[in-house]
Amino acid sequence: MKRIQMLFGVLCILIVLLGCTTPIRTVEVLPPAPVTEVTPEPLVVEPELVVVQMPKRYLKAPPVKRYGPVVGVLNSTGYDLTSFDLFSDAMYLGQDRQVNVLDEELEDGKQALIPLAQYPELEAALSARDGSLFTFNAYDWEGDFYYGSWDPGKENWNIEITLDNLQERTYTNLVPSFGDFLVVLNHTGYPLQALYLEEKHFLQLDGSETNLLEGTVLDTLMQVRISTDALAYALDFNSYATLYLTAIDTDGDRYQTLWYPTTDPWAIELTAADLDFPDDASFWLTASNGTEQTFWYLHAVSDEMYQAGDLGNDLLGLDLLDGGEEIDVDLASLEYLHDELGGVGEGLIHLVAITNDGVQYHTTLIPYAGSLSVHFEESDRDKEGEQGPFVTLYNETLSDLWFLYLATDEMAAEQDWGRDLLGDEIWEVGDPFSFSLSLVQDEEELHLYAYDVDDQLYHKQWHRFSDGLELTFTVEDLVDQSVV
Repeated sequence: MKRIQMLFGVLCILIVLLGCTTPIRTVEVLPPAPVTEVTPEPLVVEPELVVVQMPKRYLKAPPVKRYGPVVGVLNSTGYDLTSFDLFSDAMYLGQDRQVNVLDEELEDGKQALIPLAQYPELEAALSARDGSLFTFNAYDWEGDFYYGSWDPGKENWNIEITLDNLQERTYTNLVPSFGDFLVVLNHTGYPLQALYLEEKHFLQLDGSETNLLEGTVLDTLMQVRISTDALAYALDFNSYATLYLTAIDTDGDRYQTLWYPTTDPWAIELTAADLDFPDDASFWLTASNGTEQTFWYLHAVSDEMYQAGDLGNDLLGLDLLDGGEEIDVDLASLEYLHDELGGVGEGLIHLVAITNDGVQYHTTLIPYAGSLSVHFEESDRDKEGEQGPFVTLYNETLSDLWFLYLATDEMAAEQDWGRDLLGDEIWEVGDPFSFSLSLVQDEEELHLYAYDVDDQLYHKQWHRFSDGLELTFTVEDLVDQSVV
């Protein structure tokens, strides 16, 4: 055992000595490698081409907090609103004039938020929270009026206006008839610069009328109160008086409505429905046949055309107007009547109805001065329109004749030559000219006067029953005008 221990001790000594004789390596220390920044590649996310999900929640209008800084107004009338006013009873007692809290038109189906800070009186009334009910008034662009109530403590702060809130014009009853003033309300949607109350249609206005606005502008939704003293010129009426209220806006468009002072309210409302389009306007006339004849033709012409024997176009077309019947015709369809209908010409219109055998019925009409209807009776039979015998004249003077007149002794004495038989024609030398003699021209002695281009006068005295129906003008018929 001791041997073994001794051997083990010798062996350990040899190992130590052997280790001491092994050379030791030197290790070279290198500097650290530089750090290279690595930029990560961007993360690519493929877009979702198809997404399945539930639809968004729906509200008719965004919610409004009760007793917050705004009040919501929701338009469900079907028409754009131009005005909205919200007030309590206390606010009404302090100020009974309407206030428009809309900055711009509120389209149908849209919501408007009213900032209460801009309307301190309304804000204070709502902040009181005293249980007061509020009332709203609103107008749409056609001037229709909407009315309703609202409880801010219980109801939604989106105040919804519907057709159920549409009201009749009860406010017109607040203006007494035959009182001290007349009220005109501007619900046209445009500011008005002129306002007239006359017996004239607007097409007859010539600038001499009184502008009741006197240079001021009546903004939309505003009203003007006019003293009856200022209307003395127009209110001298009988029980059947008819007056025209005419307004012109700042664009030059015209509005007109009829007003009957004895029966209509004394608060007159002008709306977009009163806008007149003169270029597209019609002028409807009712013609009734009170005779036992059937009318095949109906003509409406100016006084100048009638005197010249020009009846213009037929208004009946393929229609017939039997006895006891009536028909509506549009006079505006006749271009040659535009001056008369516009108040520019003489204004007098002649209506001529003709039967199949040429019998004529004649009456007259002054546009805008009365009823837009005419009634033909047997007493309107126009014998002057019925054809008599034809007279043929020959020009054997040395000049072409430009004018030809037929006159009775009485007309000649008053130098009234009647109408020019030639019209637009020129009666040349050597040519015949024929015309139909009226059946009412039964005087035995008549006079024929003709003028040439130099205003030289030719005169023939004609006995219709002894001289025959053919006459010739010669140089011998030239007369000194001073003796005529």
